[in-house]
Amino acid sequence: MLIYLFSISTANHISAQEEYQVKTTDLTLYRDGIVKVTQEFIINMNTPAVSIPLLSPSIQNIIIVDQLNLPISYEIRNNKLIINTLNATLILIEYDTAGFTTQEGPIWTITLNSTYTITALLPEGSTIIFLNTVPLAITTDQGRNILVMPKGFFEFSYILPLTIKQDPSSLGDPETNLGLVQPKNLTINEESTPGFNLQNLQFLPLVAGIFFIIIIFGIVFKRRAEKKRVKEQPQLRHDDLEVLKFLEESGGKALELNIRKELIIPKSSSWRLVRRLERLGYIKVTKIGVQNEIELIRKKS
Repeated sequence: MLIYLFSISTANHISAQEEYQVKTTDLTLYRDGIVKVTQEFIINMNTPAVSIPLLSPSIQNIIIVDQLNLPISYEIRNNKLIINTLNATLILIEYDTAGFTTQEGPIWTITLNSTYTITALLPEGSTIIFLNTVPLAITTDQGRNILVMPKGFFEFSYILPLTIKQDPSSLGDPETNLGLVQPKNLTINEESTPGFNLQNLQFLPLVAGIFFIIIIFGIVFKRRAEKKRVKEQPQLRHDDLEVLKFLEESGGKALELNIRKELIIPKSSSWRLVRRLERLGYIKVTKIGVQNEIELIRKKS
Protein backbone atom coordinates (compact mmCIF):
# COMPACT_ATOMS: atom_id res chain seq x y z
CA MET A 1 0.00 0.00 0.00
CA LEU A 2 1.40 3.35 -1.02
CA ILE A 3 1.65 6.17 1.46
CA TYR A 4 1.05 9.60 -0.05
CA LEU A 5 3.00 12.61 1.12
CA PHE A 6 1.41 15.99 1.58
CA SER A 7 3.95 18.78 1.25
CA ILE A 8 4.83 20.57 4.46
CA SER A 9 3.50 24.10 4.12
CA THR A 10 3.12 27.28 6.07
CA ALA A 11 -0.21 28.88 6.80
CA ASN A 12 -1.59 31.22 4.14
CA HIS A 13 -1.27 34.17 6.46
CA ILE A 14 1.54 36.68 6.18
CA SER A 15 2.06 39.71 8.36
CA ALA A 16 2.51 43.20 6.97
CA GLN A 17 6.15 43.27 8.12
CA GLU A 18 7.18 40.19 6.12
CA GLU A 19 7.93 40.33 2.41
CA TYR A 20 7.29 36.63 1.82
CA GLN A 21 6.92 33.20 3.42
CA VAL A 22 8.10 29.87 2.06
CA LYS A 23 5.14 27.60 1.37
CA THR A 24 6.86 24.54 -0.13
CA THR A 25 10.27 23.55 -1.47
CA ASP A 26 10.35 20.32 -3.50
CA LEU A 27 13.20 18.55 -5.29
CA THR A 28 12.47 16.08 -8.09
CA LEU A 29 15.53 13.88 -8.76
CA TYR A 30 16.09 12.41 -12.22
CA ARG A 31 18.20 9.40 -13.20
CA ASP A 32 20.84 11.53 -14.94
CA GLY A 33 21.57 13.58 -11.79
CA ILE A 34 19.56 16.66 -12.78
CA VAL A 35 17.34 18.03 -10.00
CA LYS A 36 14.18 20.03 -10.64
CA VAL A 37 13.60 22.62 -7.90
CA THR A 38 10.00 23.76 -7.30
CA GLN A 39 9.26 26.43 -4.70
CA GLU A 40 6.07 28.25 -3.71
CA PHE A 41 6.14 31.53 -1.82
CA ILE A 42 3.32 33.53 -0.23
CA ILE A 43 3.96 37.19 -1.05
CA ASN A 44 2.96 40.38 0.72
CA MET A 45 1.05 42.07 -2.11
CA ASN A 46 2.32 45.50 -1.00
CA THR A 47 5.93 44.45 -1.63
CA PRO A 48 7.14 45.64 -5.06
CA ALA A 49 10.07 43.19 -5.22
CA VAL A 50 11.56 40.32 -3.21
CA SER A 51 15.04 38.83 -3.05
CA ILE A 52 15.05 35.02 -2.83
CA PRO A 53 18.31 33.00 -2.48
CA LEU A 54 18.91 30.31 -5.10
CA LEU A 55 19.62 26.81 -3.80
CA SER A 56 22.43 26.48 -6.37
CA PRO A 57 24.56 29.00 -8.31
CA SER A 58 24.30 26.84 -11.46
CA ILE A 59 20.72 26.78 -12.77
CA GLN A 60 18.89 26.54 -16.08
CA ASN A 61 15.34 26.43 -17.48
CA ILE A 62 14.02 28.87 -14.88
CA ILE A 63 10.30 29.73 -14.81
CA ILE A 64 8.58 32.17 -12.43
CA VAL A 65 4.79 32.74 -12.46
CA ASP A 66 2.25 34.36 -10.14
CA GLN A 67 -1.05 33.06 -8.72
CA LEU A 68 -2.69 33.59 -12.14
CA ASN A 69 0.03 31.54 -13.83
CA LEU A 70 1.35 34.71 -15.51
CA PRO A 71 5.12 35.12 -16.02
CA ILE A 72 6.92 37.53 -13.67
CA SER A 73 10.03 39.52 -14.57
CA TYR A 74 13.21 38.84 -12.60
CA GLU A 75 16.98 39.13 -12.61
CA ILE A 76 19.75 37.10 -10.99
CA ARG A 77 22.12 39.03 -8.76
CA ASN A 78 24.75 37.58 -6.39
CA ASN A 79 23.16 34.12 -6.39
CA LYS A 80 19.73 35.60 -5.60
CA LEU A 81 16.54 36.03 -7.58
CA ILE A 82 15.30 39.63 -7.58
CA ILE A 83 11.62 39.23 -8.52
CA ASN A 84 9.13 42.00 -9.32
CA THR A 85 6.13 40.91 -7.24
CA LEU A 86 3.82 43.95 -7.12
CA ASN A 87 0.17 42.77 -6.83
CA ALA A 88 1.29 39.12 -6.61
CA THR A 89 0.10 37.10 -3.60
CA LEU A 90 1.71 33.78 -4.59
CA ILE A 91 4.69 32.96 -6.81
CA LEU A 92 5.89 29.64 -8.16
CA ILE A 93 9.59 29.20 -9.04
CA GLU A 94 10.97 26.27 -11.05
CA TYR A 95 14.49 25.59 -12.32
CA ASP A 96 16.86 22.71 -13.07
CA THR A 97 20.27 22.22 -11.51
CA ALA A 98 23.02 19.63 -11.10
CA GLY A 99 24.60 21.62 -8.29
CA PHE A 100 23.62 19.24 -5.47
CA THR A 101 24.49 15.99 -7.22
CA THR A 102 27.66 13.91 -7.31
CA GLN A 103 28.18 10.40 -8.63
CA GLU A 104 30.76 7.80 -7.63
CA GLY A 105 30.30 4.52 -9.48
CA PRO A 106 26.68 3.41 -8.99
CA ILE A 107 26.20 5.74 -6.00
CA TRP A 108 24.44 9.09 -6.38
CA THR A 109 24.71 11.63 -3.53
CA ILE A 110 22.67 14.77 -2.84
CA THR A 111 24.35 17.41 -0.65
CA LEU A 112 22.55 20.61 0.33
CA ASN A 113 22.59 23.27 3.02
CA SER A 114 19.12 24.83 3.09
CA THR A 115 17.20 27.30 5.23
CA TYR A 116 13.98 25.56 4.16
CA THR A 117 12.39 22.22 4.90
CA ILE A 118 12.99 20.15 1.75
CA THR A 119 10.80 17.44 0.20
CA ALA A 120 12.87 15.23 -2.14
CA LEU A 121 11.26 12.83 -4.65
CA LEU A 122 13.84 10.19 -5.65
CA PRO A 123 13.96 8.34 -9.00
CA GLU A 124 11.69 5.33 -9.42
CA GLY A 125 13.10 2.13 -7.94
CA SER A 126 16.00 3.87 -6.19
CA THR A 127 17.36 2.48 -2.90
CA ILE A 128 18.56 4.81 -0.13
CA ILE A 129 21.89 3.60 1.30
CA PHE A 130 23.04 6.56 3.41
CA LEU A 131 21.52 9.43 5.43
CA ASN A 132 23.64 11.82 7.49
CA THR A 133 20.65 12.98 9.50
CA VAL A 134 17.23 11.67 10.49
CA PRO A 135 14.53 12.79 8.00
CA LEU A 136 11.28 14.32 9.19
CA ALA A 137 9.48 11.67 7.12
CA ILE A 138 10.15 8.82 4.69
CA THR A 139 7.28 7.71 2.43
CA THR A 140 6.70 6.26 -1.03
CA ASP A 141 4.53 7.20 -4.00
CA GLN A 142 4.19 4.90 -7.02
CA GLY A 143 7.52 3.19 -6.36
CA ARG A 144 9.44 6.41 -5.66
CA ASN A 145 10.94 7.16 -2.25
CA ILE A 146 10.15 10.56 -0.74
CA LEU A 147 12.31 12.17 1.94
CA VAL A 148 11.32 15.20 3.99
CA MET A 149 14.59 16.71 5.20
CA PRO A 150 14.90 19.32 7.99
CA LYS A 151 16.47 22.75 7.63
CA GLY A 152 20.27 22.93 7.64
CA PHE A 153 22.95 20.72 6.11
CA PHE A 154 21.95 17.26 4.91
CA GLU A 155 23.35 14.54 2.67
CA PHE A 156 21.90 11.29 1.41
CA SER A 157 23.03 8.66 -1.08
CA TYR A 158 21.09 6.21 -3.22
CA ILE A 159 21.58 3.67 -5.98
CA LEU A 160 19.45 3.06 -9.05
CA PRO A 161 18.18 -0.30 -10.31
CA LEU A 162 19.94 -1.83 -13.28
CA THR A 163 18.00 -1.51 -16.54
CA ILE A 164 18.45 -3.91 -19.46
CA LYS A 165 17.34 -2.76 -22.91
CA GLN A 166 15.83 -5.53 -25.01
CA ASP A 167 14.85 -5.59 -28.68
CA PRO A 168 11.09 -6.34 -28.81
CA SER A 169 11.59 -8.26 -32.07
CA SER A 170 13.79 -10.76 -30.22
CA LEU A 171 11.16 -11.68 -27.65
CA GLY A 172 10.34 -15.35 -27.52
CA ASP A 173 7.76 -17.08 -25.38
CA PRO A 174 5.42 -14.31 -24.05
CA GLU A 175 4.91 -16.27 -20.85
CA THR A 176 8.59 -16.24 -19.99
CA ASN A 177 9.50 -13.03 -21.90
CA LEU A 178 13.10 -14.21 -22.06
CA GLY A 179 13.59 -13.89 -25.79
CA LEU A 180 15.13 -17.37 -25.96
CA VAL A 181 14.45 -20.11 -28.46
CA GLN A 182 13.51 -23.21 -26.53
CA PRO A 183 15.03 -26.27 -28.25
CA LYS A 184 12.93 -29.38 -28.35
CA ASN A 185 13.98 -32.91 -27.40
CA LEU A 186 17.22 -31.62 -25.90
CA THR A 187 18.96 -33.95 -23.48
CA ILE A 188 22.02 -33.17 -21.45
CA ASN A 189 24.41 -35.90 -20.47
CA GLU A 190 25.46 -34.87 -16.96
CA GLU A 191 28.23 -37.49 -17.05
CA SER A 192 29.91 -35.56 -19.89
CA THR A 193 30.13 -32.44 -17.73
CA PRO A 194 31.83 -33.60 -14.53
CA GLY A 195 31.59 -31.27 -11.54
CA PHE A 196 28.79 -29.18 -13.08
CA ASN A 197 25.15 -29.37 -12.07
CA LEU A 198 22.49 -27.22 -13.74
CA GLN A 199 20.58 -27.08 -10.46
CA ASN A 200 23.38 -24.91 -9.04
CA LEU A 201 22.32 -22.06 -11.37
CA GLN A 202 19.39 -21.25 -9.05
CA PHE A 203 21.87 -19.84 -6.53
CA LEU A 204 23.56 -17.46 -8.99
CA PRO A 205 21.11 -14.51 -8.47
CA LEU A 206 21.53 -14.77 -4.70
CA VAL A 207 25.33 -14.88 -4.92
CA ALA A 208 25.37 -11.99 -7.39
CA GLY A 209 23.09 -9.94 -5.12
CA ILE A 210 25.28 -10.51 -2.07
CA PHE A 211 28.41 -9.65 -4.08
CA PHE A 212 26.81 -6.43 -5.36
CA ILE A 213 25.80 -5.34 -1.84
CA ILE A 214 29.36 -5.95 -0.58
CA ILE A 215 30.75 -3.78 -3.41
CA ILE A 216 28.27 -0.98 -2.67
CA PHE A 217 29.05 -0.87 1.05
CA GLY A 218 32.77 -1.02 0.26
CA ILE A 219 32.45 2.04 -1.98
CA VAL A 220 30.40 3.90 0.65
CA PHE A 221 32.93 3.12 3.40
CA LYS A 222 35.83 4.21 1.18
CA ARG A 223 34.06 7.42 0.21
CA ARG A 224 33.32 8.37 3.83
CA ALA A 225 36.95 7.68 4.80
CA GLU A 226 38.23 9.80 1.91
CA LYS A 227 35.89 12.66 2.86
CA LYS A 228 37.21 12.61 6.41
CA ARG A 229 40.81 12.60 5.15
CA VAL A 230 40.20 15.46 2.73
CA LYS A 231 38.55 17.50 5.47
CA GLU A 232 41.50 16.99 7.79
CA GLN A 233 44.19 17.53 5.12
CA PRO A 234 42.85 18.48 1.69
CA GLN A 235 44.91 17.02 -1.16
CA LEU A 236 44.96 19.32 -4.17
CA ARG A 237 45.22 17.87 -7.65
CA HIS A 238 47.33 19.25 -10.48
CA ASP A 239 44.30 20.95 -12.09
CA ASP A 240 43.34 22.46 -8.72
CA LEU A 241 46.81 23.98 -8.34
CA GLU A 242 46.71 25.38 -11.88
CA VAL A 243 43.40 27.14 -11.20
CA LEU A 244 44.61 28.57 -7.86
CA LYS A 245 47.82 29.78 -9.54
CA PHE A 246 45.84 31.45 -12.32
CA LEU A 247 43.60 33.21 -9.77
CA GLU A 248 46.64 34.48 -7.84
CA GLU A 249 48.15 35.85 -11.05
CA SER A 250 44.80 37.45 -11.98
CA GLY A 251 44.51 39.47 -8.79
CA GLY A 252 42.37 36.95 -6.92
CA LYS A 253 39.34 37.03 -9.24
CA ALA A 254 38.46 35.67 -12.69
CA LEU A 255 35.44 34.53 -14.67
CA GLU A 256 35.03 30.75 -14.95
CA LEU A 257 34.88 31.21 -18.73
CA ASN A 258 38.34 32.83 -18.76
CA ILE A 259 39.74 30.03 -16.56
CA ARG A 260 38.44 27.42 -19.01
CA LYS A 261 39.94 29.24 -22.00
CA GLU A 262 43.30 29.92 -20.36
CA LEU A 263 43.82 26.41 -18.98
CA ILE A 264 41.99 24.63 -21.84
CA ILE A 265 39.57 22.77 -19.55
CA PRO A 266 36.30 21.26 -20.86
CA LYS A 267 33.13 22.87 -19.50
CA SER A 268 32.00 19.76 -17.60
CA SER A 269 35.45 19.26 -16.01
CA SER A 270 35.65 22.94 -15.12
CA TRP A 271 32.27 22.78 -13.37
CA ARG A 272 33.35 19.79 -11.24
CA LEU A 273 36.74 21.37 -10.49
CA VAL A 274 35.17 24.66 -9.33
CA ARG A 275 32.71 22.82 -7.11
CA ARG A 276 35.53 20.81 -5.52
CA LEU A 277 37.61 23.92 -4.74
CA GLU A 278 34.51 25.65 -3.37
CA ARG A 279 33.78 22.70 -1.06
CA LEU A 280 37.40 22.74 0.16
CA GLY A 281 37.07 26.43 0.99
CA TYR A 282 39.63 27.78 -1.50
CA ILE A 283 37.27 29.83 -3.67
CA LYS A 284 33.95 31.65 -3.62
CA VAL A 285 31.58 31.50 -6.61
CA THR A 286 29.39 34.52 -7.41
CA LYS A 287 26.80 34.66 -10.19
CA ILE A 288 27.18 37.76 -12.37
CA GLY A 289 24.50 37.70 -15.06
CA VAL A 290 25.02 34.40 -16.89
CA GLN A 291 28.67 34.09 -15.84
CA ASN A 292 30.31 32.70 -12.68
CA GLU A 293 32.96 34.87 -11.02
CA ILE A 294 35.55 32.85 -9.11
CA GLU A 295 37.21 34.59 -6.16
CA LEU A 296 40.26 33.22 -4.31
CA ILE A 297 39.58 33.27 -0.57
CA ARG A 298 42.28 30.85 0.65
CA LYS A 299 45.74 30.44 -0.80
CA LYS A 300 47.33 27.02 -1.17
CA SER A 301 49.83 26.22 1.56
